[in-house]
Amino acid sequence: MFKKLVWLVCVILACGCLGGCQLAKEYLGPGEDQSQDKIIGVYVTFTHLPSDEAIYAKEILVVEEDGYETTTFKFEDIPGIAFFEATVMGEDEFHSYKTTISDPEIFVSQITIHFNSEVNKLLNEDILLEDLEDFTITENNEVITLTGTLYALENTILYISNVFQSPEGEVYMRAGAGYYISDGTMSTSLDETSKDGKFTLKLTLTVEMVDPPEQEIVKEMNDRDEVIRATVITPDNIPDSISLHPDCAYTIVETHSRSDEGIVVSRILLDPDVECYIYKYPGERGFLIWKTIAILPWDD
Repeated sequence: MFKKLVWLVCVILACGCLGGCQLAKEYLGPGEDQSQDKIIGVYVTFTHLPSDEAIYAKEILVVEEDGYETTTFKFEDIPGIAFFEATVMGEDEFHSYKTTISDPEIFVSQITIHFNSEVNKLLNEDILLEDLEDFTITENNEVITLTGTLYALENTILYISNVFQSPEGEVYMRAGAGYYISDGTMSTSLDETSKDGKFTLKLTLTVEMVDPPEQEIVKEMNDRDEVIRATVITPDNIPDSISLHPDCAYTIVETHSRSDEGIVVSRILLDPDVECYIYKYPGERGFLIWKTIAILPWDD
């Protein structure tokens, strides 16, 4: 069914406030320089943020199941969908690192970080870290490209706010415009370069309305186009992996979605060299979320 785009940019001048939010701060005044702060991504909310405040994220240390420690940034008490690339500050530039902050509703199709600097020359040279104490970077032009998609299951209004980071590492956002999402697809883009010309963010976020999927069927086919085995995947039954039959010549994935006209079936051919499959299913916030299913060779 052909769907036409019906979306409305709703710039809200004033809409409520975040009472008691400890992360809310007033904008810096004219005497306080923010010229070195840079846009690092966006944060999507379901209600409008105060137009006269900057909202700061909290830096949180996360310990993974395997004991690995990593750092993230979270806008506490403000439900939303994060999509930005932040720098975790170390004791110096060489001990700092980038981290992508992205919620399960974001389907990321591209993350690239390009450095046009003398640091690149070090990547192919045998230089010890202690030899870099007196090394000076004379040029450091950084370009980050982020591309992602939100799959909406119902009409909604989304507010897309720019996320910034200061040279000291503080991450904050400022209220953005509202978008009414209906049938079709909309995209918003950022192409921002810092005032000193050393940092550029290229971001594209697409929001697409889709029918809610009810199940997927992974069909393993032989060279006579016969089904060897079918694996049914539902939100309540998501396997960690699928081991393909040794006689499998190719694999078809059927998606059964519910539209206004009833059940719609779509099919894709799975790449024979693929090592994982991204299963999309409805989340609690009205968008598709994802889980990775490993595609393995047959194991006797």
